[in-house]
Amino acid sequence: MKLKIHSHNFAENILSQEPFKQTYDELLNICKQAPIPIYKNKSSNQKKLDVIQQIIDSYLNLRLKSDGWNHDEHFPVNDKEYLTIDYKKNVSTGEQDYNIHLEVEFGNVASTYRNYFKLQFLNYKKSNNIGVLILPTESLSKRIDSGIATYEKTVGELESANGIFNFPILVIGLDYNEDDELPLNTGELTLKELQSKSNIKHDMFVRDLIKNIRA
Repeated sequence: MKLKIHSHNFAENILSQEPFKQTYDELLNICKQAPIPIYKNKSSNQKKLDVIQQIIDSYLNLRLKSDGWNHDEHFPVNDKEYLTIDYKKNVSTGEQDYNIHLEVEFGNVASTYRNYFKLQFLNYKKSNNIGVLILPTESLSKRIDSGIATYEKTVGELESANGIFNFPILVIGLDYNEDDELPLNTGELTLKELQSKSNIKHDMFVRDLIKNIRA
């Protein structure tokens, strides 16, 4: 996968230095190794939609957790409600702890606004040091579905609201790369199985995929 990077409030400069450098390098490597799962005629009505984002989502989930990111972290808003963050990783210098919160977004634009709120809330509560957003670029999103959030739109919104988001946020755009295409039409799994993250065949497929990438 090709990547596009946007650094808001010096996020990339910070992550490129200790004690964050190893975590940042690992994160970029995970994203670069992400496959582009292709299933021709995924949609009978929209022929251009041929990328199965659920495979990418599951791949990122398993790789991030194996690299020490905590999944679905809860943070109380009040006595009855809480926010759920996709991933959190604690980085320590030995003297001070830092939190990195990460959101993976393949949903619609409204989902991105929830991500902004969550990161801003955590920053307000002094629980967040750096935010990371992972989204498809516009070119890749057009092959996944219509109306989903994109890297380009997110970057534009952060730049427009520069005075509001006054903490470091790194935006990673997952971009199309022909060399990373993974044709799935001829495989043993059906389209429904490939799209169902709760299906055991889906899970086993992604785990085998990761093993082959690491081999």
